[in-house]
Amino acid sequence: MQTDITRQVSASVYNDINLRDKIYHFVNQPFNAVVQPFGLDVNELLKHVFNSRKKERNYYQILFLPALILWISVFLAYVSSGGLSFLIGLLAFVILFTLVYIHDVSIKKFLKTNLNKNSYNTNFDFNSSNSKRIPEFVNKISDNVVFYSGYSPFVGSGLDIGGWSFVVDIDKGKSILDKRLQPSEFELTELYNAISNEINSLNIPNLTVHDKVFINGKNIRDNRDLLPNILGSPVNNIPQKYIDLAINNQLKDGRFYKVIQVVDWDGDLILTLFFRLQKNEKNLFVETNYYLLPPISSTFKSIDSIKVSSDFKDFIGFITLVFIKTFSHSLLSLYKVFGYAKGVFSDGGQAKALHKLVETSPDYDYGANTSIREAISQTQYSQHFQKLDKERYFRMIEKRLFNQIGEFLVNKNIDAAEFKERETSIINQGVIVTGGNINSENIAVGKGSKLNSLK
Repeated sequence: MQTDITRQVSASVYNDINLRDKIYHFVNQPFNAVVQPFGLDVNELLKHVFNSRKKERNYYQILFLPALILWISVFLAYVSSGGLSFLIGLLAFVILFTLVYIHDVSIKKFLKTNLNKNSYNTNFDFNSSNSKRIPEFVNKISDNVVFYSGYSPFVGSGLDIGGWSFVVDIDKGKSILDKRLQPSEFELTELYNAISNEINSLNIPNLTVHDKVFINGKNIRDNRDLLPNILGSPVNNIPQKYIDLAINNQLKDGRFYKVIQVVDWDGDLILTLFFRLQKNEKNLFVETNYYLLPPISSTFKSIDSIKVSSDFKDFIGFITLVFIKTFSHSLLSLYKVFGYAKGVFSDGGQAKALHKLVETSPDYDYGANTSIREAISQTQYSQHFQKLDKERYFRMIEKRLFNQIGEFLVNKNIDAAEFKERETSIINQGVIVTGGNINSENIAVGKGSKLNSLK
């Protein structure tokens, strides 16, 4: 999905090394499932992650030789007080200053040309030896199944902000002219399909309705349908037989949910409702869970705060910053380049150790524990209207859910009076009747909820 936050986060990876490396960490987990980064174009984001890594590597390699000469000259000048060593060191510093200046100007120009709000270019010149890893990662993103790690199955969906559940008797027929009708039999797929059609009829922009099965990542090791190879990653799409079993609650380790999601504010606000039914001869169990992915951290939107033009004062500030960077980056280049050389030998060892761990651990957890989008979220709204939009969307969806379920039960000659009482009780108490609550600024989450952050 092409959104404004894709552009903003893509720009941030060029200046925020911590952000870039943690996003890269998601790509560097070969055995774990990948959850959809809702509201983000992950293909586009990863292009910039790999591009910034390549630019950084080339930058520090170029700095390495003059940096080495600079600090050797400083050491010799200190020891011998030699004028020649000082001159060589000064020349090395000038070369380093020029290289740092050119690099910073180049990055600014790249961001302005390709990631500015008014000049977003997705076809920038991109060439990386690791580029083939992007489609490999994208192909792992969950489709109709989510393999989760930990407590909550709704991994990557953000904050648990509550929900509701109740049971309705379906063995009691409705009355017409003092005559009680015999309830008609129905399959859960009938009701699920009716609900999908009803929700889609709302015609809310960027609203989607999907069927998903949620399975714990520790319970799939011996299932070749879900994990074709124990030294590989889980599938992102499961056979229809698993969906059918989960719908009818016959899948021991999995649960089926109808996932209703709205992506708004150009990807900055993502609302998800997880809806499930369970039926026996006498009762229908109805369950909903509400989740919210708040806006991304404001620190990842710095691209939009860059001045359109700069004055002399800004230029002096920039030169001062380059001067400081020349010293710090000259030292950092020595550390980085030696680290690159060490990594050539150690990376293979780390990969082998992880390979051995997965191979020998019968309880290895193949599930995901967060998503890229969840990890860059903050814990508060950016604007008051986002809170109001959250309320509006959930109320609209909830109202249609109740309408469709009630109408469906009546059409099946089932007495819907009890259901209507439940509806009235829930609506009178608000959209979210259990779990947590959201204030206009800070978000208070429900019991057991967790939001990982890259901040």
